[in-house]
Amino acid sequence: MRRVSLILCFLLPCLSGMAQQKHIEVAVNGSYMMTNNSSYWGSNAFGFGVDAAWWYRTTGDAWWMLRRQHPSFGIKVSYEHIPDGIAGDRFGIVGLLRGSFLPGVDWLEWNIGPGFSLYTKSAKITGDKTNVFISSALNCLIDFGLTAHLNERMTLGARLLHTSNGMLSRPNQGLNYIQLDVGVKFGDTEKLPLVECPDTSFVRHELGFTLSPGVAMTRYEPLDGYYPCYDLSLNYLYYVDPVVAFGVTADLWYSFVDNELKKRYNVEWPVPCYLSVMPTAEGFWGPVSIKAGMGANLLTSDLIGIKIYERVGVYYNWNRHYTGVAIHAHAGQIMFIEWSWGMRFAMC
Repeated sequence: MRRVSLILCFLLPCLSGMAQQKHIEVAVNGSYMMTNNSSYWGSNAFGFGVDAAWWYRTTGDAWWMLRRQHPSFGIKVSYEHIPDGIAGDRFGIVGLLRGSFLPGVDWLEWNIGPGFSLYTKSAKITGDKTNVFISSALNCLIDFGLTAHLNERMTLGARLLHTSNGMLSRPNQGLNYIQLDVGVKFGDTEKLPLVECPDTSFVRHELGFTLSPGVAMTRYEPLDGYYPCYDLSLNYLYYVDPVVAFGVTADLWYSFVDNELKKRYNVEWPVPCYLSVMPTAEGFWGPVSIKAGMGANLLTSDLIGIKIYERVGVYYNWNRHYTGVAIHAHAGQIMFIEWSWGMRFAMC
């Protein structure tokens, strides 16, 4: 729950001191649960459930609010019943961001957010050795999708969810959900007028660095345990406007898992660290930003065969500094959680 508190700490400063619309959305849904490994698709199953979300929508006149057509922040709790689910039913809580899908469009919005899920029949609870998907009761939950506002009160949503524990406990194949939902809104639902954003001057080019320690759990079962890992990122961003930027990140990182692998397999490789390059995109909602990208591992150890890596992170920005948490994954397999601090330097 400490991570939930940290996420809320990122979001709450954005909500304070601004006018807001507040409403609750309650939705019923149907879903199709898929294992995160096609070899186990015989365990896929249908489910249904209910979601309840509490939303704050900004109504101020700051540049980023106008550019995003008044974005929303929300907290959603959910329950999913999967009659034939090998991990049982799922409870979830996520913090969400929601914004217009296209400029000038107010009836279709995207939403994304991190959170946690709790399963009623995890392997650690039941001792079921055939459940290789969810071992721990508490897991990470990533929720993203589209919401269409059919009218002032009704919504229709389509979303994709992923849940796993990031290799903090074995086994950890993970589960995915394709979900459709129909909801009703209660509270402030009046449409806000579409606005034209003022043409303001802003910095176009930015350099920066990020320091990200973390803890990794090796995927080699004979070396079961937790190992420290470190990442130094050098970042370049080009701002297309004050709240949207694209760029590239170079990562130099090292995992102490490699030390144990060297001892066990008695091997050496010429490069002790990993060098990786990733195109990135970052969007800002006041002091909160989401940054994501996918790139290639240029230099790796001979024992690591995965060449593609990904990162999705949420950050809180103040002055030139930022801090946050990110998921570092290789080809969809979470390697470690990064706890980050960094600085930004405007170029021109």
